[in-house]
Amino acid sequence: MKVKSKRNVVYDETFRCCFLDIDAKGYLIKGSYIDIIKDGITIYKNTNIADIVNKEGYFTIAIADRIRFKNNGNCFIEIVEYSYNHITCIQSVIRRYLCKKELMSLKDGMTYELLLENINDYNDHLKFNEYMNKKMKVKKIRNENFRSEISENIAKFAIFKKYGIMPNWDCKGDLVMLNKQLEIKGFMSNGPLSFGPTEPWHYIYFVDALQTRDKIYKVYEIKLSNTSEIWRNIVISGKDSNYEYCDIPDNLESLKHIELKELCRKRGLNITGTKKTLIHKLKHEEVGSGTKPKLTYGDIADADKRGKLRAPFYDVIKKQIEGHCKLIFNGYINELK
Repeated sequence: MKVKSKRNVVYDETFRCCFLDIDAKGYLIKGSYIDIIKDGITIYKNTNIADIVNKEGYFTIAIADRIRFKNNGNCFIEIVEYSYNHITCIQSVIRRYLCKKELMSLKDGMTYELLLENINDYNDHLKFNEYMNKKMKVKKIRNENFRSEISENIAKFAIFKKYGIMPNWDCKGDLVMLNKQLEIKGFMSNGPLSFGPTEPWHYIYFVDALQTRDKIYKVYEIKLSNTSEIWRNIVISGKDSNYEYCDIPDNLESLKHIELKELCRKRGLNITGTKKTLIHKLKHEEVGSGTKPKLTYGDIADADKRGKLRAPFYDVIKKQIEGHCKLIFNGYINELK
């Protein structure tokens, strides 16, 4: 029977094989016996694979279309391409399947269903706080931060949906995938996010939970490590100094308030205060004393200033490394099921 493959190559025929003895790593156990069915006729029944190879001189099976394991641990392979000239090791086909199966498998205990329970519980707390705050007079109840166990597992399922590889939550840090340490930052407000000065990662992901009440989330992927120069050069606070060593006029008292403020701005002084305060600043404070120096992520991390590494995602981080931010998920949580 002639079979034309998707690659527009004509192969001689197709047949099916049933492998009876495959070990845990996908290798044929020594002395394995197989059935070979060709054109609906069993040409080898329960025969040692070595005997077939020795008798035929070759055993040529190309790419397997589908592999699945039965309950007893045996597997069935349907061959869709067959060629007398192209030899492919049967074991390698099975090993590739087992490797792919391992990469796709859930390795920790946080299933999608348990993640959804966590989200529902968190959203219920938000609703309760809203209800209580309507009854408060002045002081309000603060919402808790978006829970790390939720953001980390939303990122986990988003990565799986995007790449077909399931990261592991049972690890030191947030997530691990293919020996890569993944850092996850989640937020449900536009406030600053905190970073540890010695926090290491290969890739970092940001989970936007601004619409968590509707169970809508966004996941951004940034393939920059904490030691990347691009990441370290993100400006966290301050700005470039832009002041002048301009002369102070003798008639400060005769200047208007707005003119004093402009003069303070040019000399890098704080521009708040009364006319008398501004005149005092101009006479006694050093040029640039009212400006905060520009500090990058690397500057603060190297100084180990815990608590100073804080910046909002959209207003600071994303604006500076826009080209490295990749949106890998944007939708309802049930799209990650």
